[in-house]
Amino acid sequence: MALVRYAILCANTKEQATIKNELGKEFPETYSLQDGSTVHIALSRVNDLPICISVDCCPIPGNIGAATISSHVVVSRSPVYVFFVGIAGSLAPEKLKQGDVFFPERVLYRIYDKVVDDETEVFKKLQSDDKFDEYLMKNNSNALLKNTDEFTVSKRAQSLISDFFAKELGADLPVRQEPNLAILNCEMVINSKSFVKLVQSESMRKLFAVDMESYGFFKTISELNEGMTKEPTQAVMVRGVSDYAVDKELANTDNDWEEEAVRNATRATCRIIKDNLTSETK
Repeated sequence: MALVRYAILCANTKEQATIKNELGKEFPETYSLQDGSTVHIALSRVNDLPICISVDCCPIPGNIGAATISSHVVVSRSPVYVFFVGIAGSLAPEKLKQGDVFFPERVLYRIYDKVVDDETEVFKKLQSDDKFDEYLMKNNSNALLKNTDEFTVSKRAQSLISDFFAKELGADLPVRQEPNLAILNCEMVINSKSFVKLVQSESMRKLFAVDMESYGFFKTISELNEGMTKEPTQAVMVRGVSDYAVDKELANTDNDWEEEAVRNATRATCRIIKDNLTSETK
């Protein structure tokens, strides 16, 4: 048997292959779980269970896939720390460039999930709203209504990131330290600078990036932690920038930036795990 203290999640099998390759360089010894999964041994302990790291990917893209794999891993393996490692699109090219790694402290979830016609009272009420321009499909006949939610990273998870920077563990990596950095979770293609500016203007945080899985990841782990008597699972998001969400013309296409972004994010995650092992197993 093994103790899966750390779990790494990602969006797809391509990212999973890159993560496993980088993980194998830092933690080459492996162990087979009873369910057939192969995990990496982070620490071998004499006369005790080895401490391991598992790597799993979403069965489908987006928040539903992230929620599904998060629930499976937390319930079946009870890790203390779960890292979601992968790519994100930069909304601020001057702050987050291709290949950069960052750790969002908050997720702003935004979805448009209801269509109303101009004959309804709801639509008429919207017309008197000074922010009515946000509602998509505005053509004087119908509108899409927004639904929002937010999640903030736990203090314990944030302490891992604080230690990472305080100890300069990523000194040789393109890691960006931005206090109060937030990521927008929106399951649609965003190619509108005016929309990004509108959302940024409403946020109290630095909304510098966008992804498709962060909300499903954080919401699921938060709900699983509610009412639990065991040690709560700590959720950490580690993102690498693969492209520019609304500034495609700025993107450098001479490199496989998706792979580079995942590779850099994995390297940062490995160093966090190593430091945590040193701190908590003394």
